[in-house]
Amino acid sequence: MSDSALEGPPAAFRAGGYAMGQSAVPLAFETAIRSADPLVQVCPSDAVSRRIASWPGLTVEIVQARRRGRIDYHYCAPAHMLVVHEGGVRHDGCTMIEGISKSTLHDCRRKLVFVPAGHKYHDWHEPRTLSRAVFFYFDPARLAMDPELGSSSGSLAPRLFFEDGTLVETALKLAAFIESGGSADGPYAEAMGVVLAHELVRISAGTGRAEGPINGGLAEWQRRKAMAYIEEHLAEPISLTAAISAAPSRGPAACLRSDIN
Repeated sequence: MSDSALEGPPAAFRAGGYAMGQSAVPLAFETAIRSADPLVQVCPSDAVSRRIASWPGLTVEIVQARRRGRIDYHYCAPAHMLVVHEGGVRHDGCTMIEGISKSTLHDCRRKLVFVPAGHKYHDWHEPRTLSRAVFFYFDPARLAMDPELGSSSGSLAPRLFFEDGTLVETALKLAAFIESGGSADGPYAEAMGVVLAHELVRISAGTGRAEGPINGGLAEWQRRKAMAYIEEHLAEPISLTAAISAAPSRGPAACLRSDIN
């Protein structure tokens, strides 16, 4: 990757700021992975379209295949990466994450892949149908600052082609919001990002779907109510405080202390 393609970490990993636009993709693919590369590398770069939205602690990238033929994805960076395969069936291919067994699964639709920070990831495939995936890059330092996520976020394990309906739906709602042009509404995206982070840590920690709270955070039904509130108020400036307070069981103040810090 050329030095000018991506200079320093994206806005998501810098304090403040919200940025959205087409990503800078490398002009030439480098097989050697460099830990300084903050986004997944794609070869050939013109085989996909890429769109990025970023805010503090989280970057989201929507990657859509534009043609058939072999496509390679490489990643190894200091951010956790979650891949949500919205669509895509491959004729042939293989997906590998450092530390676990590889997979040659053909039907990747609505499957999830999690790559912890610092782990090497390589996926190649020859698509039968054009693939579409959403990549979420989480800043481990910001997750560790959250008292509800910090203790669990430092020991997340790699996972390959797992399923979770709640996590998929939350991720795709955020992707749809980005594509709808909602870049100015940072609080909405941040609220959804909080829900997504909690879901990811819950799954990685092996927590079940009990209706009770997760480590003192929002329970499953509370997250659903918060998401419903957010969606009902899309036309208005949305406060993260109001969204969380819409789903109280221990009182708004308790919810805010545990889920907004």
